[in-house]
Amino acid sequence: DYVYFTTLAYRKARDALLEGSFNEELRRELYDVLDRVYHREWDGGFYDGSAGFGLNESVAKEEKIYVGKVTNFYARVSVAEVKLETGRLSVGDTLHFIGKTTGLVRERVTSIHLDGKPVQSVEAPAVVGVKVSERVRPGDKVFLVKERARV
Repeated sequence: DYVYFTTLAYRKARDALLEGSFNEELRRELYDVLDRVYHREWDGGFYDGSAGFGLNESVAKEEKIYVGKVTNFYARVSVAEVKLETGRLSVGDTLHFIGKTTGLVRERVTSIHLDGKPVQSVEAPAVVGVKVSERVRPGDKVFLVKERARV
């Protein structure tokens, strides 16, 4: 997800610069995108001779928590069958589906079905259906995305 979101932010910045529409609001929006993924504290690298590289923890705004994997995808209804192995899943949560072919799909949970019936939340272990807007694939890992507690 680091590569995906970093590339996305740089591409949006590049396109806006070429179109002449880059502004402070977009800059803040793109920094927010970058702040959500795993990264160390910002520094100037070797640009000004004061590199701050070292072993420090992520300062990302979000963290990913592994919850399970995709076991099937129903294309006609765009539903992922997810084997929930750990944790709790609720309507309104944000998920990342990550796989070699899928790449990264970020999805807000709008519905969960357990045994063919809609539910608001479910505890692991369970196999549930989750509506998705993009294709995901069996074997994709599923992560719950949570805001990190700031210290």
